[in-house]
Amino acid sequence: MPRLTIAETRVEPIAGEPTLRRIVARVANDGFLPTNVSEQAIVTHVARPVEVTLQLVGGEIVAGPERQDLGHLPGRSVRVTPSWQAPAPANGGREVVWVVRLTATAAAATIVAASPRAGVARAEIALANG
Repeated sequence: MPRLTIAETRVEPIAGEPTLRRIVARVANDGFLPTNVSEQAIVTHVARPVEVTLQLVGGEIVAGPERQDLGHLPGRSVRVTPSWQAPAPANGGREVVWVVRLTATAAAATIVAASPRAGVARAEIALANG
């Protein structure tokens, strides 16, 4: 089955702007099957894409939509490997990027990746101000 993970998160300060931060998250499918499970699910419009949402406390989004559509992510089954070796992930996932303005000293963000067939993955990050 497919399984969503938030493989990496980064918070990068933006030079010359003390209250701006770039948030980058890499969402991956660590499961064997792709997030759409089958090509027929795409053809019949049954499979919904992976959606990633940014929730902020003490900040506001300056660039990038709050909810981003990643499409479908491949699983480990799409990579051809020797029969004695476990399939490796097909790619490194997909990145989503937001730019946020901090409005409080104790700002925080929650990134949620969701797919009906691949589940939900969450990551919480602190956004230091100053």
